[in-house]
Amino acid sequence: MKHFSIIFVLVILVVFASTSYAQIDSTLAQQLQDTLDYVCSLKNIKGASTAVVMPDQEIWTGVNGITHDTVKIKPGMLFGIASITKNYTALLILKLAEEGILTLEDSLHEWLPTYNNIDSTITIRQLLNMTSGIYDYVNDNPSFGDSLFSDLSRAWTPEEIITKLVGPPHFPPGTMFRYSQTNYILLGMIIKKATGSSISDELRNRFFNPLNLNATFFSGEDTLIGEIAHPNPYYNGSFHDYYFMLGAANSSLLWTGGAMFATAQDVAQWAKALFGGAVLNQYYTNQMVTFGPISHPSPLPPEWTGYGLGAYQFNILNRELWGGVGLWWGYVALVAYLPGDGISIAVLLNERYDGSVNFTMRNAHDILAALLGTVIDYVSDVEVDNTDLPFNYILKQNYSNPFNPSTTFEFALPHSGFVTLKVYNIMGEEVVTLVSERLTAGSYKYDWNANGLASGVYVYKFQTSDYIETKKIILLR
Repeated sequence: MKHFSIIFVLVILVVFASTSYAQIDSTLAQQLQDTLDYVCSLKNIKGASTAVVMPDQEIWTGVNGITHDTVKIKPGMLFGIASITKNYTALLILKLAEEGILTLEDSLHEWLPTYNNIDSTITIRQLLNMTSGIYDYVNDNPSFGDSLFSDLSRAWTPEEIITKLVGPPHFPPGTMFRYSQTNYILLGMIIKKATGSSISDELRNRFFNPLNLNATFFSGEDTLIGEIAHPNPYYNGSFHDYYFMLGAANSSLLWTGGAMFATAQDVAQWAKALFGGAVLNQYYTNQMVTFGPISHPSPLPPEWTGYGLGAYQFNILNRELWGGVGLWWGYVALVAYLPGDGISIAVLLNERYDGSVNFTMRNAHDILAALLGTVIDYVSDVEVDNTDLPFNYILKQNYSNPFNPSTTFEFALPHSGFVTLKVYNIMGEEVVTLVSERLTAGSYKYDWNANGLASGVYVYKFQTSDYIETKKIILLR
């Protein structure tokens, strides 16, 4: 067992400690709100709270829908962000590694007692990147729901979770990727052992206070200050208010894998600080965003392309983003950071549909893609010709076609409106979203690289509020 006399030194870039976040340009703010309203109306979304942080620290927040009854969502409401909590836990571990208190190659037996069904040779890195093979006590355990709802006032200890809810491992450590909530409970136990203090104290003293994240709380240890958006799972044809479940059992069973509550603004600011290098040195930031392949028994969103150390890699609108996702009873959360551009976007929903992970996450991804497209159009050059406005909608055949691996799409708009351009396989499954934003009238051109996809026939679908058209494309390897 390792013992340390620890003096914590927190180094946060001065720009984040002293920044006063300004309001975003009024034109862009209106475009973003119109975009959010459009997608929420189109998808019949219960309630959404969103935030965009720009490269120059300007920030926009937008809301739509209701929390419960007729109570409207407000920008300052707290949402459960579920597994985005793993971003925060991973950062604590990486910060301890940066300070030399532990290493990512340390084995469990160096920090924790031996437990049944837990291989003590598993490393901290394998816990972080989900290659430990450990049984997932939430998704693998058919009795987990009973454990949660049988006594909502019960406060579970991490040791009880490990000893009572965890079954045999799926494969030897380091063999492959398999998502497991259990990994991050063990990481929380290591943090407590290494620091001798609570998770909430470590988070607040190291990160939340210096970054002025005053609306972020580690439930179960922190007192939640502010109004909470009620969680609303959807079943039997309607939404159901599950506010009653937000008690000790919920917080303690999620713990360092999912117990965080925050506003959309705080989540967006957090992602910008984390992935922008304000809280970790470059070496450990690079470690966090070195991504490996991901897989899941349930169909995943096509936007998910990799998993690093507590962080997801996304491909949205043909751009690489880094961030986190969260799913829980009545909550869906998504945050993404665009490296290089310094743009961060958070989408928090107080709804949850049953189904595949892709189906459950779809509303959040559609909102994020729409907001991202609107921001990209505002801050960068999109190839558009407005000198000769068309009288009608035009969707041209892609060129070249057949193609390998790149092709180009062109379309024209007779008037401004919200536009999506998506590619589907012959099974009707979405492959990529190329456009999801409000555009002005004119002619547009978008390039797409289908690298990694199999040869075959695909369909691209162009849609506005009053027009839909599809065409086939052929990828030949």
